Amino acid sequence: MKANKLYEGDFKVICERFKHIRSSIEADAFRRKTEALLSHPRDEAIRMIENIDEELRLRLSDLDEHVAFVTQANNPTEKGRVDLNQLFDISKHTYTDLDGTVRPYLTDDEVVNLSVGRGSLNAQERLEIESHVTHTFNFLRQIPWTRELRRVPTIAYAHHEKLNGGGYPNQLNSDEIPLQSKIMTVCDIYDALTAADRPYKKSLTAEAAIDILRSDCQRGLIDPDLLQLFIEGRVYEQALRQGLTPVRI
Repeated sequence: MKANKLYEGDFKVICERFKHIRSSIEADAFRRKTEALLSHPRDEAIRMIENIDEELRLRLSDLDEHVAFVTQANNPTEKGRVDLNQLFDISKHTYTDLDGTVRPYLTDDEVVNLSVGRGSLNAQERLEIESHVTHTFNFLRQIPWTRELRRVPTIAYAHHEKLNGGGYPNQLNSDEIPLQSKIMTVCDIYDALTAADRPYKKSLTAEAAIDILRSDCQRGLIDPDLLQLFIEGRVYEQALRQGLTPVRI
């Protein structure tokens, strides 16, 4: 999973591209100033060079704004949606690469990935990640469970569902989600936020994780009564065995 909307290598490609664009703009300005000195009287050449320098300043300032915007858009933790109009505007700018080919500042695929509304995954990647629940269900249903455990596949299948119907894979509403799945949801979110073995993100403290759970509760995503039991019962303290800092509620 990505820590940002673009994979690290892809973002480096964009950074190198903008460096090349900057160098090309500066080289073009130098060429034009040299031509002005060689082809025009001194006073006229000075005026031309002043105009070229001002144009260079504006072009580099615009380029810096493009780089800053793309860097910010690549951060999945930024609040609010990305300004798609600005992304499309940047993509319409072109430059000439080392082979003499005219190319856009941003490719269509880069625009799609940078415009992701939440998290760091585009639609295709998110579907692939979310399919793990179905794979798990299909695996678990093949196990000959005892009578007491026969609902394990169904319970596991629904632990990414949300009370408002916005979860996956089946967009179940609150009354369609098994109670055991709702319990799993609270524990799973807490574990995902505080786990120290996730290579794509840093682990959160217990306090921060519970704040996020409370936020999810306020948004109608998880069961408030179960979350309250989780907190009051100090279930999260089991995680202290993993070396996390004690929580202060």
